[in-house]
Amino acid sequence: MPTNYPGSIDSPQDPTANEPMNAPSHSGQHTNSNDAIVAIETFVGTTSLPNFAKLTSPHFAGTPTAPTNATATDSSTQLATDAFVQNAVAAYAAPGLRLIYIDELGADPTGVNDSSAVIRAKQTALGSTAYLLIAGAGDYLMSSAFENFGPNQGIVGVGSPHTFFTWSGSGPLINVTNVSFTDSARAGSFGGFSINGPYGSGTTYGVAFGSIQSMILDDVAFYGLPGGAIVGNDTNGGYAEEAQLTRLSISECGAHSGFVFQFQYTSFSYMRIDAVVVVEANIDVLSCITSGNGAVLQGLNLSLRGNCHAGTGANTGAIIAIDRGQSGGNSNIRNATFNVAMEANATAGSTLGHWLLWMGSSNAASQFQAAGVFHLYSAGATCQGGVQVGQAQNAGYVPAAFAGITNATDGTDMYAGNSLAIMGGTGYTTGSLFFGGGAGATVNIYWQYTDVFGCTLSSSGSTFIFNGASNFIRRVELFLQQPATGAAGTVTWPSSVKWPAATPPTLSSVNGYMDKIHFTYLPGTGFWYGELVGVHYG
Repeated sequence: MPTNYPGSIDSPQDPTANEPMNAPSHSGQHTNSNDAIVAIETFVGTTSLPNFAKLTSPHFAGTPTAPTNATATDSSTQLATDAFVQNAVAAYAAPGLRLIYIDELGADPTGVNDSSAVIRAKQTALGSTAYLLIAGAGDYLMSSAFENFGPNQGIVGVGSPHTFFTWSGSGPLINVTNVSFTDSARAGSFGGFSINGPYGSGTTYGVAFGSIQSMILDDVAFYGLPGGAIVGNDTNGGYAEEAQLTRLSISECGAHSGFVFQFQYTSFSYMRIDAVVVVEANIDVLSCITSGNGAVLQGLNLSLRGNCHAGTGANTGAIIAIDRGQSGGNSNIRNATFNVAMEANATAGSTLGHWLLWMGSSNAASQFQAAGVFHLYSAGATCQGGVQVGQAQNAGYVPAAFAGITNATDGTDMYAGNSLAIMGGTGYTTGSLFFGGGAGATVNIYWQYTDVFGCTLSSSGSTFIFNGASNFIRRVELFLQQPATGAAGTVTWPSSVKWPAATPPTLSSVNGYMDKIHFTYLPGTGFWYGELVGVHYG
């Protein structure tokens, strides 16, 4: 039968009692029934343009929705909505960690437009939420620094050769701190990118951290940052221990500040640093200074490779500098493990290489104690000072000791068996003894760091103090030399020293002559037992 559908359904009308078949007519009823059937078939989906999807291999148009399953606790075949997928992905990230792709925020990886505003705005919106910013390959211009990264917040790229942040502002590009220090708070992860600075002068530097535990900085390169690469500085009353600074590449940093790494004010103990460094003359590789409080690098694990360039004139740069220019400083590096092997390169005809160690304080609380490899290879320039750390670079004669492989006494390459042990202003190798100068009114001897000590006595007399008594037996030797001119020096011995017949020895009184005394410490008694074993060495 013909039909008017889909244009219209022909005059639908129910039959009446008086006219059961003729209202509508019999043929009309067939027409209307046919229209209805066609309409139902079309809507259900048996024609070419269905409104309902088929049960087998359905095709959806528009924006279909479905109920979202709260959790994936079963293996049913129910639909997974967008919301379900987002929830599932978030569950496999760190608990509560938000993953933020900075390109989706509008950051520009082409290096044409500044990216700092959109990133900072997102950080501000996130507040203290745990998050990880993710940068892709490219170069992101940054005229303003990132907002402070608090606990469990960080940023990663796809690798230091591929992700770059070009930093043109002042201070650090990345600042990591917990403004309200708690011992349980942990820093997030940072890595897989390079920070390119403006070179030249200025205070632009790479990363600052403090008042937060266990920061991870891995696979990061620093180039042309005049303020230095990394600064540890904490004024919030906390500390920043157990940091892991690994696979770092550093070049042309510290032209303005005079250092590559610097730590101050608090404890950065149990830290690991692993870096390849290229540094210019008069720039310290690792500096510790006292700013209110001293920096404490207990248990430092330090691995350095790279080049130290000589300058056109004097070179005061050191691989390790502690309290440079701070006579009362109390910063220290103790119980450290070193794997430091760098190269001293001549530049513009100069052969003055870096110093190994520079101690600037006269406070005995400022100390250096390490073991391993601590060596500057001569490649046209020569390490200054060698093992004689009791000279200008330890003018205050503070405790400093190293055991292991280091430079020869003339600052050139090491010889087999050479080692460095410096305490109280006296330097030693396996074959020579150096006297750093005349003793003052009080002489502290740190027997915990050396088995041999020597000094030139003062004509006005000196009081000796023995440090380093422990639970172990110690056998040590003391060399005392009379001054070259003037009255003979005398010694007031500690009460913990015992002599045969309770009588201190009579020392040589001839100018320039030397005496040798042997001591044995017995921990059960708490005393040092002394014996004059050599006298009047001319």
